[in-house]
Amino acid sequence: MSQMQGMDVDGVRRLAHLFTRSATQLEHARRELTVLLHVTPWSGPDAHGVREEWHARHQGTLDHASRALREACQRLLEQADEQERASGIAGPSL
Repeated sequence: MSQMQGMDVDGVRRLAHLFTRSATQLEHARRELTVLLHVTPWSGPDAHGVREEWHARHQGTLDHASRALREACQRLLEQADEQERASGIAGPSL
């Protein structure tokens, strides 16, 4: 009994699309939360602390995760392209 080696190119392209969609969702959430933190009526030391922590830590964490997903998407698409070339299949990447 032999096992398949290589990759399901269409499956990898779908996965890459999901990575991109997830990155976009994180970017949207970061923008929306940033705006809401500034327009929500809230004052005092707790409000200041939450806003400072958001800008110093959480905003960057979401940006980093979004970039990592986009970079992973690019690697997946490159690997799918390589698999197609190695298999002699013609097809464009996303």
